[in-house]
Amino acid sequence: MKRIIPVLAALLLLLALPLMAQEQDASAQTSDPAQNSDTVQDQTESQGTDAALPAEAYGLPVRGQKIEEDRTFLVLGEEGAEILLSADVEPDAERIQALSSLSSSLRSSSGITVEEIRAINSADRLVILVLPSKLMAGTTDCAASLPGGLQFIYSSNYEYDFRVLAGGRYIRMKGIYTAFSALQQNIADVLADPLAYTVKQDPLAAAREVAELETRVDRLEAALITSMNGGRALPESAVSRLREYRKAEPGISKAAAGAKLSAEGIQLSQRELDIAFSVLFGE
Repeated sequence: MKRIIPVLAALLLLLALPLMAQEQDASAQTSDPAQNSDTVQDQTESQGTDAALPAEAYGLPVRGQKIEEDRTFLVLGEEGAEILLSADVEPDAERIQALSSLSSSLRSSSGITVEEIRAINSADRLVILVLPSKLMAGTTDCAASLPGGLQFIYSSNYEYDFRVLAGGRYIRMKGIYTAFSALQQNIADVLADPLAYTVKQDPLAAAREVAELETRVDRLEAALITSMNGGRALPESAVSRLREYRKAEPGISKAAAGAKLSAEGIQLSQRELDIAFSVLFGE
């Protein structure tokens, strides 16, 4: 028996050695969480390097990302001169240069303080939106008259297309962009005389303005006639024919006008004829 006990002890030790080795390996893997964390961090950094953003290749450092309404913007450029870029397609070197050049030019121009520049690059064009906190047109800061900012479009050259609030209405400004000083003068012209600028850009604009005004007057007159007639509208044919009679014969009387209407099968009472002459001709 004394000889068997040492043999059994040796056998038990041999069986225990593999288990001890496995425990040591598991302990080594969990004993240094900092080392494991470094490994995970290295993998993450490696993945980040592999996913380097294309704009870095064009000399624009990527400062981060910004997500707005499901659209991701890259924050590019140096601190204080950032550009937010969202790319539907990867911008080529020409587009990046166009964006960088316009940004630098506007930020260095006198008379404008740029609050933010953001751009969206698509297959056919690059749209650049400049939001100024100050924009001087003459001696007036007109930034508040540009609620949508300055929109530029680049395909093969620069164009601008935005609206200016002038004279209580929005005036569309659209053209080829050559220099900020020229654009600055155009904005000043719009603010000084919106109609003159509109007619200069579009000779038919004045005719459209008159037609639009006449339409509004016609609607007001029709509403007034209806109100004075107890809520009953006069036939449109009667109103239009009365205007034609008056244009052909400036001195036509109510009786003569009424007779002409009757001859054409349009019947108006004397009261309705009085109301129509009062509203339409001030008589």
